[in-house]
Amino acid sequence: MFEATDLSEKYYARRIKAVMHLLPEMKKRYAAKYPEMDMVSEFAEAASFPSITYDIIDWQMDVCLGAAVW
Repeated sequence: MFEATDLSEKYYARRIKAVMHLLPEMKKRYAAKYPEMDMVSEFAEAASFPSITYDIIDWQMDVCLGAAVW
């Protein structure tokens, strides 16, 4: 799983830092709109799903090339 998603220590640590930084913002934005949900827990859970990094997405889908052509 780590190889397929490129979740090396560098990317994993950066993802954790980004999620921790965004938790208060997510609560501020959405807690009043969805009072029945614990937005901090929901966002943390959603952000913890393994997903591929931007580098792999760009390599597979040529995102930067597509943006340049567009």
